[in-house]
Amino acid sequence: MGEDIILAFPLLSIIVCFIGAVLCSFSKKQVAFYISLIVCMVVFALSLSVLIYTYKNDASFIYTMGHFGPNEDGIRICNEIRFGPLEGFLATFFAFVLSLCILGGKACQDKDIDKKKHNLFFVMMCLILVSNISLIYTNDIFTGFVFLELSTLASCGCLMVKDKGPTILSCIRYMIFNLVGSGLFLLGIIIMYNLTGYLSIENIASSLKNTMANGQFTMPYYVSFSLIVTGLSIKSGVFPFHFWMPDAYGCATSSSSSIVSGIVTKGYILLLIKVICRMFTYEVISNTLLLNILFVLGVLSMIIASINAIHQTSIDRMIAFSSAAQIGYIFMGIGIGEEAALIAAIFHILTHAITKPLLFISSEHLSYVSNDSKKFKNMRGCGRIDIISGICFSIGALSMVGIPLFAGFISKYLFVEASLSNTIQPWMEILALIALLASTLLNTIYFLRTMITIYLPYPNEKKFVIKKYPWTYLTGVVMLSLLNLFLGVGSSLIMDIIKKGIELFY
Repeated sequence: MGEDIILAFPLLSIIVCFIGAVLCSFSKKQVAFYISLIVCMVVFALSLSVLIYTYKNDASFIYTMGHFGPNEDGIRICNEIRFGPLEGFLATFFAFVLSLCILGGKACQDKDIDKKKHNLFFVMMCLILVSNISLIYTNDIFTGFVFLELSTLASCGCLMVKDKGPTILSCIRYMIFNLVGSGLFLLGIIIMYNLTGYLSIENIASSLKNTMANGQFTMPYYVSFSLIVTGLSIKSGVFPFHFWMPDAYGCATSSSSSIVSGIVTKGYILLLIKVICRMFTYEVISNTLLLNILFVLGVLSMIIASINAIHQTSIDRMIAFSSAAQIGYIFMGIGIGEEAALIAAIFHILTHAITKPLLFISSEHLSYVSNDSKKFKNMRGCGRIDIISGICFSIGALSMVGIPLFAGFISKYLFVEASLSNTIQPWMEILALIALLASTLLNTIYFLRTMITIYLPYPNEKKFVIKKYPWTYLTGVVMLSLLNLFLGVGSSLIMDIIKKGIELFY
């Protein structure tokens, strides 16, 4: 009985999020704020139970909704949720990070969002959380599409809630890009369903393997795969589809930017990993150019987005381009096609998910003491005035550069280790190492410039005195900073969970 209850926890997490969204829709501002936090904590507790149970039993489980079971051919035709240590850990992690984003960004929300729309903002928080954990848990490709769309709508509402002219325009561009990605993804699903007759990821994988072994319908499968991957790549913001990021993140409230950058885009990437590893499988696509294309796009994103970041004159656009560069690391790892590179990519997802919110939220508070300006020329000395925000921003910046003791160092070390594997192609090994070195140097340039700017003395810095930090802000940024340090110095436990999860993931 106890086991049956735990196996239902992923579905229960989804239900809790929807209930929270409904409650927030008619609640007052402060009540909706606490409801969203409670939802995050409940999902955190449920997901942690799933993680502990699956990790302890060293097993993954499938929860069948509807209890139709397999048909006469042994094929399950109902909707399913699949979870193991990796899925449990990711759901736990993102629920906790979202709660910190909500806490840390509360001052930004109060400042930038109309009082009548605060409860709607927290509705979006619940919908973003349910979308992410559903993309993590789903074992059905069409259910994945449904929650992709829900995530797109919720994230667009999250960005648009600031309700300013430039914000509306940037969100329209964001929506267009995402709808194009969704359309391509859906078209790929339709082709795959026509070829296999299934929507379950495991059933598609089994049918695909048998069909490809017989040499049948090879090209239609590749077309389907290309459409699905292209759609998810557009939604993730990898080069050359990253140009919506600076405007969308720069015009929105920093709380929204931190959530979309740190959490929403990761759901798309995790679904992409699931499609590649479990539906199409590396075994089937390893002899094609599709992985090579993902690898090259990742490398180009690392370099070009970093160059763009150097040329920015405002801190929010610099962080936005930096976010696109970090997405490139993840795509490079996926494209290498080795287990070690996949582990590095997943670890970098965690690194990026905690570091970008830290940078966006702390930079917003640094702008408060710079006459609400985010231009570098007006932010000189702000780190000397707002000491806590300066320290937290510096932790995020040093992590992105790859300084030891921080999460970003572990990510880059894992990528280097994966690039030196004897099993990958020589040209890919050389290009990956060059890209890692070049990207790190470029990261150092624009983050070091920013840190120097915020700590340079400024003649009028004593005119502004911070009287009090909101407890919500302190809790959010301090916990994100500590989490970054924990991933940097205590990565062995996290790596063990990821490795065990990937073994069961396949």
